[in-house]
Amino acid sequence: MPIVTLDFESYWSTTVTLKKQTPVEYILHPEFEVQSMSIKLDDGPTRFFRPDYIPQVLAQIDWSTAACLAHNGSGFDFLILSLVYNIYPKVYLDTQAMARAILAKRTRTGLAYLATYLGLTAKGDLEGDVNVKGRRAYSFTEDEWARMERYNNQDVDLCYQ
Repeated sequence: MPIVTLDFESYWSTTVTLKKQTPVEYILHPEFEVQSMSIKLDDGPTRFFRPDYIPQVLAQIDWSTAACLAHNGSGFDFLILSLVYNIYPKVYLDTQAMARAILAKRTRTGLAYLATYLGLTAKGDLEGDVNVKGRRAYSFTEDEWARMERYNNQDVDLCYQ
């Protein structure tokens, strides 16, 4: 079974945020926008896509035979797959849920904490590294896209590791 590791980045602001809304409310909000996706098939290279290319990339995968791996997938990425792209993988693998079952008494289960706990590369900081809060994807500069790609790809790589 192929394993597709992915991570979406999306529009967020002081009002449209997972800190103030449930994941479903956030994703269904009229201001919600998928801004990028990084994806890795099995142990292949991690690839980054801007929003216009995401539907075509996802359509190339036979989701009826694929497992989708994501960190906090149940609370974010898997919901985007279903609510935005109408995609339902055969199997869902959520590394945060796995970590809660195994490590919850030893460490927090956010990706940054797990990376540190497991001795992996430190996770990036979206606000500090990219800082596109309250901005639409069409307004990103090429430098911001490059920083978003590094951040997004690193999340996929850490999740896969």
